[in-house]
Amino acid sequence: MGGYPPPPAPPPPGGDDPFPPPGGGPPPAPGPGGWPAPTPPGPPSYAGAGSAAGPFAPPGAYAPGPGYGYGYGGYAEKAGFWARFAAFLLDGIIVGLFSIPAYIALAAGPTRRTSCRIEDGTVTSLDDNPNAICDVPTGGTWAAFAVLLIAAFVAAVIYYGKMDGGPSGATVGKKALGIRVVDKYGGGPIGTARGVGRYFARILSALVCYLGYLWMLWDPEKQCWHDKLVNCYVVKAQP
Repeated sequence: MGGYPPPPAPPPPGGDDPFPPPGGGPPPAPGPGGWPAPTPPGPPSYAGAGSAAGPFAPPGAYAPGPGYGYGYGGYAEKAGFWARFAAFLLDGIIVGLFSIPAYIALAAGPTRRTSCRIEDGTVTSLDDNPNAICDVPTGGTWAAFAVLLIAAFVAAVIYYGKMDGGPSGATVGKKALGIRVVDKYGGGPIGTARGVGRYFARILSALVCYLGYLWMLWDPEKQCWHDKLVNCYVVKAQP
């Protein structure tokens, strides 16, 4: 009636089922009209889902413990305070060399003579209640000094951006101390843009009596403020 075929008859008990249920066992009890009863909805089950280990463990099951972060090829131990401090000093000396041409230009550039005031062997003012004649840099000398000083600053930004963000993840100082900068989540290079951002973020770390640098001493992830701002770790370089 109605043009629809009747539902198939359920298989006899103990008969051969051409489509047995997965895992064997008796077929499901038929529902109304001879059709199998619907399976109630519920969360899917996976093999080994209750275990935190194995190839199909849920995300986070392999997270590194305290004191470890991602590095090339796996987890690497995070760098300690003194290694980072020594690398900071060494890189500071190297970057300081960039400004030497500016001070050479200031000392060796053209000068002009003008009246000045000298107290205890130090020039205290120019053209203000003078008591001596002094040789002072000309306007062109000061301009050359400023240009070279800006160039030194740009060179420092490039130095940290390229080397901290590059494939090695290490400046000269970090290489000497066997440490490197890596991405917090993947362990790879952070890239030049984040390397430059990390350099400027160091200014924030230094603002309040270098509190941002000291933060790693009690931080569970051993991160300074500038590490947190760009999502990176400083880890020991793996051989």
